[in-house]
Amino acid sequence: MANVGLYQLQSPDEWRVGMLSIGLGVSGTLATGGTEAPPPPPGLFGFTMPAVPPTNFPGTLLAPAQAEADDTNSWAVEEDEPAITVSGGQAICDGTNTRVRGVGPLTPTTVAAGHRVSILALISALSGGKAGIDSSEGATNANAKALTGWRQGCVTTASGAAVRGVVTFNPATSGTVEAIHMTDLTALLAQKWFIVTCIAQSNWVGAAATADPDFDTPVPGCVVIPSLANASYGASLDGAGCGEPMLAVDPIVHHTINAGGGPSGAFLRELRKVVPADYTIVFVATGHAGGGFGGDYAAWRADSLTPDAVDNFWLQTRKVWTDAPAGSVMGGIVFCQGESDTGAGKRAEWSIAAPALIEACRAEPGWGDVPVVISEIGGDPVVDTELAALVALQQGLATGSGEPLEFSRCAYVPRPAGATFETDGIHYDQPTNRQRGIDTARALRDLIYP
Repeated sequence: MANVGLYQLQSPDEWRVGMLSIGLGVSGTLATGGTEAPPPPPGLFGFTMPAVPPTNFPGTLLAPAQAEADDTNSWAVEEDEPAITVSGGQAICDGTNTRVRGVGPLTPTTVAAGHRVSILALISALSGGKAGIDSSEGATNANAKALTGWRQGCVTTASGAAVRGVVTFNPATSGTVEAIHMTDLTALLAQKWFIVTCIAQSNWVGAAATADPDFDTPVPGCVVIPSLANASYGASLDGAGCGEPMLAVDPIVHHTINAGGGPSGAFLRELRKVVPADYTIVFVATGHAGGGFGGDYAAWRADSLTPDAVDNFWLQTRKVWTDAPAGSVMGGIVFCQGESDTGAGKRAEWSIAAPALIEACRAEPGWGDVPVVISEIGGDPVVDTELAALVALQQGLATGSGEPLEFSRCAYVPRPAGATFETDGIHYDQPTNRQRGIDTARALRDLIYP
């Protein structure tokens, strides 16, 4: 596929055909004329696109088949608590418990000492109180909350003991646990890393107050580095203010102080299909819920609840790059920012500040000409002429635009046809965000495998 700047979404059929043709090339199937089809050329980083999307990754402790087994013996109830019963593969707390009570997998899993373990629990119903994530190795970093969907907590093993992930119900709380997945993040991160970071506002990091459980699912083989602590969703920082690794979910729900939605999870799920299995995707979830680039980033640093966004971007991304094992690559930067930079004066400042930040990234040791994918900002450029002017300016950054600000290895991804929005008319709704994530991953794919 040609490396073009303005990315046009392939249809699902085109995607399947493309994957099939790659698969035939790798397997050596005879092409027309009786000669063996050549393997696909290596991509930007010297590897080839997998013929079949990878599905098996290191570190899986409690696989979905185990976690979701329809087996009344698959759950261990704490102290035979009568308020919790097991039926049809679900653990159900009826709300008559008078103390905090928990339920987890019947069989604990042995993990090496000092390893960081992700515990993901699917809570499908909850009323009357809160539920939290705990473990036999001690408390996790996920507070008890009145939240359903996939909840995550992480714990570092102290002794190499057998670890059991546990969902705890506060007194008089009724709820249903569908599954618990456990992942040894230390084992997953022992592989080479394919690193993606982002320069983004709320149309990428998520603007909603809660996640959408219709899309809330784990993304195996992908690790997220949060940029802010968010105990409701298990995100924590180390003593230096750097994010501690978590298993990715779709959608990513802890980019910022916001809690819900955004395209990142769908982006990672789609990207996972085309990154070789011996690379773990590490997504640095930097971003900022508001503000603009104008005035030397001053507005982008105006939110007192969020660290200086640009400084935090550098802190988190440089730390990940420093920690990455040998052979890791800086795979891409997602750029979705600018709703606050409309107006001629702000737009002029943006045209200096944004390209300068991309250039600074490419000047970082070892990053090279890291691919940049620009996802279209929100709002309505049809009726907002200032927004339309900024959109045109961002399109001009893309390879092949012919504009003065054109970058090499840079793609622009327009909003999906028929995009729909939240009631504010600025933020995309979650179904549109999911498609935006898929489109952006495919654009990055085409920069990696030109």
